Order: sequence, then C-alpha cells, then structure tokens
Amino acid sequence: MVLKRIYPPPTVALALKWVRDEKGIPNNVEYDDYSVYKGVLFLEEGQPEFEWTGGYDTYESAERALLDEILTILEKEEQR
Repeated sequence: MVLKRIYPPPTVALALKWVRDEKGIPNNVEYDDYSVYKGVLFLEEGQPEFEWTGGYDTYESAERALLDEILTILEKEEQR
C-alpha cells in the first residue's frame, strides 16, 4: 500500500506572506481609528501607499479582500 501525503491548502495568511517574500510586495492588515480592519499595500518604494479602502468587521475579511486586490494587480501586470 502506498500512502500519499495530503497537504492542506495554504491559508490566506500564508498566501499574503508568499506575496511579501516572493513578489516583494509589502502588505498587511491594520485596525484603524474607525474600528474597522483594512488591507494596506506598498506598491513601490518612495511612492504613496495604496490602501485598500473600505472597512471590514473582521481581520479575516480584510485579509481576503487584500489578497483579492493583490491577485488583481498581479494579473494586470502579467498582461502587460
């Protein structure tokens, strides 16, 4: 009998870490003064930060929105 090792899919947090480490795009989720979570991207050094606008009630929701935005940006860059 051959046993296959089963790996769980990566979490959103691991995907965001991969973006930071492998793509060099600093990103994080912050809790702001309006009591909401938001995702923040720093696209180019020396340029103003791109801030994912809108507030999210949970950290996880902000993480998912941030990852979606990053994937959209990476897809647009790939099409250029």
